[in-house]
Amino acid sequence: MVELRSILGILRRADEDAPRAPTPSLVRLDELVSRSNAAGLDVQVDIEGDLGSLPRNVDVAAYRIIQESRTNVARHADRAGAVVRVRAAADALNVEVLDEGSGPTAAPDLPSGGNGIAGMRERATAIGGSFEAGPRPGRGFAVRARLPIGEAP
Repeated sequence: MVELRSILGILRRADEDAPRAPTPSLVRLDELVSRSNAAGLDVQVDIEGDLGSLPRNVDVAAYRIIQESRTNVARHADRAGAVVRVRAAADALNVEVLDEGSGPTAAPDLPSGGNGIAGMRERATAIGGSFEAGPRPGRGFAVRARLPIGEAP
């Protein structure tokens, strides 16, 4: 019964106005970066290739990975800056977010309290891609995703 009520609730909302928020897309990446910069986070973007013809699932996954990464930089890095690199090739979209911060001192006995990295990994693997995140040699943190363009396995 609970599941049926949930479905009926969704169907009833079909008559509501459409959401007014813009659809997440890499073609709107400049807006995300502008908001980050206005909030004091210095984000530099380096784009290579055509982002306008990406499959929708790849486009949204990449945008959300970048969005979550910049949120993590703002929360955890002691230097408020990041470089976002996006490379569109014939077979895959490569996304890389790098920061130079050292982050807070880790407390191994405390939970992280977040789902950011796990959520980014799930987005990438759900469409047949790969994901890695971790400390960079020396200083900083890196997030890297390879998202296939084409049919997911």
